[in-house]
Amino acid sequence: MKDFKVSVIMPVYNAEKYLKDAIESILNQSFKNFELLIINDGSNDKSKAIIESHNDSRIRLLNNEENSGLAKVRNKGIYEAKGEYIAWLDADDISHPLRLEKQVKLLDSHPDVGICGTWVKTIGTKVTHKWRYPTNPNFIRGRMLFDDPLATSSVMLRKKLFIG
Repeated sequence: MKDFKVSVIMPVYNAEKYLKDAIESILNQSFKNFELLIINDGSNDKSKAIIESHNDSRIRLLNNEENSGLAKVRNKGIYEAKGEYIAWLDADDISHPLRLEKQVKLLDSHPDVGICGTWVKTIGTKVTHKWRYPTNPNFIRGRMLFDDPLATSSVMLRKKLFIG
């Protein structure tokens, strides 16, 4: 079994429209020591075939026969993850090519930081928007009581936060 630094967890449910781009945005990262754990949650479109068309040893596909929902799929991904860090990516999002590299550097150099995320730039529309998420740790902690102050598909965190 290979030791991976990062497990990228990608839940998939009927995501054929954007899935190829999402997968390739991870496979083309500058940082290479990762597994891409794709959990196909009972898709009834071409999602499974799109996943299987990628011949890369870092991809690990888990198939649910029936749709179990996002929370269960993410929990399954956490349990199955082999990496020290977990990175989330939804099947309809793409990651910047330096994302994993920069986030691993940050977490490696700051052992007191448990989670990090990025700002987001929208794509696929005529007008591009930048969503600027908070950067102050105290503000983020406070906001977590009420909502998610981080863009899910930009988050990387330490697996030990879930499983000690």
